Amino acid sequence: THKTARNTLEKAETGYDVSLGSTGLLELIVHQPISIPGLNWGVLTTANMEELLTSNQAIQW
Repeated sequence: THKTARNTLEKAETGYDVSLGSTGLLELIVHQPISIPGLNWGVLTTANMEELLTSNQAIQW
């Protein structure tokens, strides 16, 4: 789940987590607060771990 990321965002911390996504596959979740006066916003993005690792291996070749 994305509970860890949500909790970290609420504390205004930057971080990442790896967990099972809604598809049952491993996902990398990266989160960071955004500094805009008067707003309590953050960015949360996810990526499929298999796709990330495959892309990394393709670059090395």
